[in-house]
Amino acid sequence: MKKYLSSLLFLLVSVILIGTSCKKDGSYPSQPEPPSIITKVRFILYTADDFSADNNTIVFKPFIQNSKHETIWDSAFAPMKIKDVPDKIHSIVFDKEVGLNSADILGVGFNYDEINIGRSWKTDTCKTGQSLKVLEFSFH
Repeated sequence: MKKYLSSLLFLLVSVILIGTSCKKDGSYPSQPEPPSIITKVRFILYTADDFSADNNTIVFKPFIQNSKHETIWDSAFAPMKIKDVPDKIHSIVFDKEVGLNSADILGVGFNYDEINIGRSWKTDTCKTGQSLKVLEFSFH
């Protein structure tokens, strides 16, 4: 009898747990809509100056911000000696595409930190949906 009651109790608890934990209403969480406005930014970095004797270290950090100054993309280059910043013929060039769901003015640019010297930046603006924004930065 005791075995029969424990089996019955186990079955009852199992039915209750399964019945209450598997409620499905057939709806799924909404997926965010894919970005409808794509903007491509081409970053170009070089120097026209002669820094061959400058052994200070610098870190360049390209970024893209929305009109609220919220960073929507950023990156950082490996630290390099200022003397190793390439000339125009050997520029560092790369593209970044950003997708947004609304028209916005983007801030694009480079922040850069000269170790033990200070921080500076180069910024520009770009309208979303512009097929290509070129940000050419000649470091001085």
